[in-house]
Amino acid sequence: MRNGSRSAAATLSIGLALAMANLARGDGPVVGWGEGAYPASATAIAGGAAYGCAIRTGGAVVCWGDSNDYGQLTPPAEVDGTAGTASAISAGAAHACAIRAGTGRVFCWGSDGGAGVTTPPDAVNGIAGTASAISSNDYNSCAIQAGTGQVVCWGYAPDGQGMPPPEVAGIAFTATAISAGLTHTCAIQTGTTAVVCWGSDSDGESTPPIAVNGVLGGAVAIAAGAYHSCALTPGGAVVCWGYDESGQAKPPGSVNGVSGTATAMEPSV
Repeated sequence: MRNGSRSAAATLSIGLALAMANLARGDGPVVGWGEGAYPASATAIAGGAAYGCAIRTGGAVVCWGDSNDYGQLTPPAEVDGTAGTASAISAGAAHACAIRAGTGRVFCWGSDGGAGVTTPPDAVNGIAGTASAISSNDYNSCAIQAGTGQVVCWGYAPDGQGMPPPEVAGIAFTATAISAGLTHTCAIQTGTTAVVCWGSDSDGESTPPIAVNGVLGGAVAIAAGAYHSCALTPGGAVVCWGYDESGQAKPPGSVNGVSGTATAMEPSV
């Protein structure tokens, strides 16, 4: 059931939404609540299933939440400020990944899910390349390789969400932004700004509309949810597609360009 698959990730949705709103306004302070909650000042934040992680001012990664059964609340020394810090953070169901500041290397921790999701490939772990952007969901993660713009994915991807197409994999084109949803992934193509999605398309979540797929326009930001996605056009209008049972794929007039626009957006469950 779709609702069941979203329930865990939704546990922190309200708190993280408020925290992200603060960051978008430039306020800085993030206040968490629940088991192990603490106040802090952060520059980035990511929410997984019943836990959250943030990059504190200064670059150290800290995590908090319901439990630490898989070590998802214990970032490694390379990004927790002990031996290094982070420049970007993402969170899946029970694993998180960060890009180490200064080196661009990707480090992941938490549940491996039996699929190697906490073991970034050589293309982004510093052996054969590094990363400039990263996004995680459930048991897969994707990153954009620094320098080349190629999309690289790893982990459990039964719906094909871990297999980027030539349009963003560096074969035909590359990407400037990436967002991993539950069963699909979307990216913004370099140069054209067209949105390209892959993976499950059961509700049309992998078929971006002409307003952002390069036919009539492109996007400057992308956010993939469980079964729907949204993009921000250069003019600031929000465009969404896919599963729409609760109206999540129908942005209101205040942000869809009818009576207002937007400047930023965040992934949702």
